[in-house]
Amino acid sequence: MRRYLYILLFGITLTACSTSSKYRKQLKEVGTIIEENPDSAKILLDKIPASLLSQEGERALYYLLQTKADYKLHKHFSNDSTINYCVRYYQKTNQTMRLAIAYYYKGVINYEELNRKEYAVHCLKKAEELSIVSDNEALKNKIFELFHHIYYNAHNYKLSLKYANLFLESSMKMGDPELISRAYKLLSNDSDKRRNDAYGYYANLLLEENAAITEKALTERKNLWLTIAVAALAVLMMAFLVVVYLSRKAKEYRGIIDKDIEQIYQAEQKIELLQSTGKDYEHEVKRLKEQIDRLRETTAMELGLGKNVYDMITGGEMIKDFTKSKEQALINYYAYTFSKQYHGLILPYRKLTLRLTTYLVMQQMGLDDKRICELLNITDSTVRNYRHRLRNP
Repeated sequence: MRRYLYILLFGITLTACSTSSKYRKQLKEVGTIIEENPDSAKILLDKIPASLLSQEGERALYYLLQTKADYKLHKHFSNDSTINYCVRYYQKTNQTMRLAIAYYYKGVINYEELNRKEYAVHCLKKAEELSIVSDNEALKNKIFELFHHIYYNAHNYKLSLKYANLFLESSMKMGDPELISRAYKLLSNDSDKRRNDAYGYYANLLLEENAAITEKALTERKNLWLTIAVAALAVLMMAFLVVVYLSRKAKEYRGIIDKDIEQIYQAEQKIELLQSTGKDYEHEVKRLKEQIDRLRETTAMELGLGKNVYDMITGGEMIKDFTKSKEQALINYYAYTFSKQYHGLILPYRKLTLRLTTYLVMQQMGLDDKRICELLNITDSTVRNYRHRLRNP
């Protein structure tokens, strides 16, 4: 009897090992294709029953790959419990590289889905530290780019510039022309995304500041002249795209932002650029400030209606007949009074209607969806539609 029991146990063990080995092989296959083909990776993952993964390590890897695939496929996350399992396991087993990846996805889920901004930054800082320890250049590259966007959207331009530079340095090390051109675009955004002359001015500063980094990265590559040509071509292409972008935006927002407001914003951005260099441009800054004062005097009459609408909204009043002209007046006044916040708000989007711009401005003013529905005389489903359309800049 005991002999049969041993045979049975031995058979069960062999079956479990065989099943475990099979799923381990499938997980390895998923890991090799998930970056380029997340759809195929997701199909393979869905064929693996999580309940049959007896080993903690296999379950942790399975949950990590599931999270990665879902994120790449833009799935919605209602919580971060799955990725928390991965974090706990990789902390316990001291697997630095996978722990860094787990913290990265924990950070992006909390930032983009759960709206826990400060906690997300804490997780991403952990991911950054661990990626540096494990020397995972690809992960560092993603983290640096994400931190640039986080600090740029928070109007912390000093930190956004720091991470844009780190992203450029990392992209140079990886030797990826697409990443390098994207890094130069981020750096141009930090100077003045809507001004080609400011872009050129900053590009010169950028090349001087990063000359040592660029030289070191390029000399490490076997084909030095080809890499230089690719980088130069990427910069020229970005300069051309900026010109095209500015031309398009000038037409799109002609009816939204009047000429004086644009000139005020341009002067403010130039002042910020001059002051950031650390050099003495006192005379030029003074001239630009006087120009801003003159422009504000000329726009005061035109923006009176917008100020009345803004004051009524912030005072909790209702507005009868919230016409398109009143929406336009509100946007013009907000763009004039809070130019930096306004441009930071709309720049991530390629194209915005008048109503979507109004919705963004009202959100920035601190109004909740219920109040916005009352003011614009729209339904909850319409607001949900606005949020969906604005989700992907």
